[in-house]
Amino acid sequence: MEAIKERKKLRDTLLEGLYQHHFNHTGQPMTITVTDTKVEEELAYKYLEDKGLIHTERQGRDNLCLEITTAGIDHVEDSVETK
Repeated sequence: MEAIKERKKLRDTLLEGLYQHHFNHTGQPMTITVTDTKVEEELAYKYLEDKGLIHTERQGRDNLCLEITTAGIDHVEDSVETK
């Protein structure tokens, strides 16, 4: 059960980071180096993309561009309102 809570927290943290990046960098995608990420993070990004909360695009072999979608923005803002 603890692992489930940690994965959910990781997904929320990553999505909130993309939200902040979106507004701090005038909507520009964030680029990460895939070799620097952990397996759990890669799985979390895949989950977020499957849910339609982010869009990812591979750039070469090692880079991944991440962009929050409007659904992702709404998700973050709705979660703040309910806290």
